[in-house]
Amino acid sequence: MMPRKREEQVLKQPAAKDQPEKKEVQSSAAIAKSPAEEFREKHSNVEFKPG
Repeated sequence: MMPRKREEQVLKQPAAKDQPEKKEVQSSAAIAKSPAEEFREKHSNVEFKPG
């Protein structure tokens, strides 16, 4: 199984005490969001009309 790009980036970066902790928090926050919530954040200027 191939590692994900995020995991590869973490391995390539120099080891620092603060970086891995912050990345873990960000990745867990990203998992908690639904795809719809992520889309709304990226495209905040789009008006959503009830269908």
